[in-house]
Amino acid sequence: MATKTKKTTKAERIRLARLRQLWDFVPEVFQPGTLLYVGAGVLRAEFLRQLMLAGRTVTVLEAYAPNVAYHRLSRQEVIHKDVRDLSGVGRYDAVFWWHGPEHMPKEELPAVLAGLESRADLVVLGCPWGKYAQDAVGGNPYEIHRSALTPQDFQGWGYETSQLGRLNGRYMSNIIAVKHCE
Repeated sequence: MATKTKKTTKAERIRLARLRQLWDFVPEVFQPGTLLYVGAGVLRAEFLRQLMLAGRTVTVLEAYAPNVAYHRLSRQEVIHKDVRDLSGVGRYDAVFWWHGPEHMPKEELPAVLAGLESRADLVVLGCPWGKYAQDAVGGNPYEIHRSALTPQDFQGWGYETSQLGRLNGRYMSNIIAVKHCE
């Protein structure tokens, strides 16, 4: 008797493609150690489970109060702060800010990135490649996309990059930017 296989959704295929891109480009992010996970939402905290299963001790940094409350139910440590204010935030082996940089005005990113870089040996960023419009999902003003970023932006800030998809692609558009700060 033939077994019936579950059909994967478009969202699952995108997530798996991004996970493969991340695994191929930055395998060291899946090594044990401490990790600051910036911007974990209720509906999306991509790769959080995989990072924890790989041995990462995760601290979540989140600005939106409902998300903070949600993650405090299941996480060991949650810091309720905006990424623009890292006062009192300690040092970690790695920082992971997945699909977050596009929520900041581009002119603010160099200072924000410098703050993250001063707190970790490895900074891993993910964002859409180019323009990807998004409003305040679930009423969260931190979800609004405020910049369209390219690999050249991150390279100008000293990051190595990997792209998936195409510029301004609605789906499967992704930039990973990595900086070793040791």
